[in-house]
Amino acid sequence: MVVYRIDLLDAEGRISRSGTLDYGNDRDALHAAARVIGRHHALEIWDQNRVVGQLTAKDCERLKRRPARPRPDAAIARTAMTG
Repeated sequence: MVVYRIDLLDAEGRISRSGTLDYGNDRDALHAAARVIGRHHALEIWDQNRVVGQLTAKDCERLKRRPARPRPDAAIARTAMTG
């Protein structure tokens, strides 16, 4: 698991709140971040010193409507278990 830092930004682009999320990959972390934006104008998500993404409130709305793609290993595990 990777600990991602999320900075929620106000209308002027200043950090108004920060938090962390634990996820296995960038895509899952971005989808989770989109769900926590609330009334903030934008967010940035970081993996230590690397910017994973910068999303506006509109970007987050689009991500919330679109489900995350399943990971290939999850599909393989599901197939192996169901036969």
